[in-house]
Amino acid sequence: MSSTEAPTVDDLALAVFDSAVIPLAEALRASGRKNYFPLGADTGAASYFEAPSLGVMGAADFAFPGEGTPEGLLDAAAAVWAAQGETGLADLAGRLRPVAEALRTEAAENNGEVDILCYTMF
Repeated sequence: MSSTEAPTVDDLALAVFDSAVIPLAEALRASGRKNYFPLGADTGAASYFEAPSLGVMGAADFAFPGEGTPEGLLDAAAAVWAAQGETGLADLAGRLRPVAEALRTEAAENNGEVDILCYTMF
């Protein structure tokens, strides 16, 4: 990437992972708390099945948090994480905003149209 090119989505996401997610995981591990997700099978579990907490879903159950925008989703996630006392994760939402913007830009630039000069060889 030259100094005149904007960073790619991958560049931004990797930077967030390296500079924020890894330190959060290391701090979690150092504090003695459990990982957010199990790293292996639970040998003591008889089953992984859990009864559904909701028998019937309505339209509201399918609503996209944050009114359908990436920024709104990040705000909603930050609010949930803050309410759970996960301030590190809540702070991460701000670091993800440039990734969301880069994804928006990439999607606008790549609308799925095939250039007339592009062809497939068999």
